[in-house]
Amino acid sequence: MLRKQAAMLQTVRSIALVQDGVVYCSSIFGSRNLPVREVQPMLPASEPRLILSTDRWLLLGSPILIQWYPGF
Repeated sequence: MLRKQAAMLQTVRSIALVQDGVVYCSSIFGSRNLPVREVQPMLPASEPRLILSTDRWLLLGSPILIQWYPGF
């Protein structure tokens, strides 16, 4: 379902679900168990963030834009 959603959103490369600071699902890699800080040291954050960074997992060094919305 997550892969289908990411594919329908043409401007989105991937979607990740995070709970308690851990990425538990990714539209690219499927089931995960990875601390979000390993993906992006500025996360998790208590407020929404828009972060320009570089990819360290899929297309190494390519620019990425991370949109973070914490759960409330």
